Amino acid sequence: MRDAMAICREQEAIFMPNYVFLLAEAEALPGEVEIAIARVVDQLAEISHSGQLWLEAELHRRHSELLLQRAPPDEPAAERAFTRALAAARGQQARIFELRASRTRTALPIAAQIRAGTRLARPSARDMGRESRYPGGARRRAGPAIA
Repeated sequence: MRDAMAICREQEAIFMPNYVFLLAEAEALPGEVEIAIARVVDQLAEISHSGQLWLEAELHRRHSELLLQRAPPDEPAAERAFTRALAAARGQQARIFELRASRTRTALPIAAQIRAGTRLARPSARDMGRESRYPGGARRRAGPAIA
């Protein structure tokens, strides 16, 4: 994969950011998180220099995920990378990348968000069950309404 990427780099391939993204994914699988982070950070610098910003949001999103995979996780840096991913996606009006970045944010540890006061504790399943009842304890009918 690295040899093929070297050839693509020589030929200035338009999909180079995607190839680097995939290589970083592959390197993170066996636990080479720091190498994957360095690769993503280098690619982010490269795309800002070259103007190939079409994958910027995804690279920031993956960067935030990798920062959470570190031991110990770097939550503040991951939150900043996540914010950059959302800003890039919104700036490009790339809804799919915005949705993917939003999904990544849920990976941030809930306890850290509660401590920071940015997130309220989730209700328990028992509390949620109470909300699905009509006054007087009658259960709502599940499924679509039949006319």
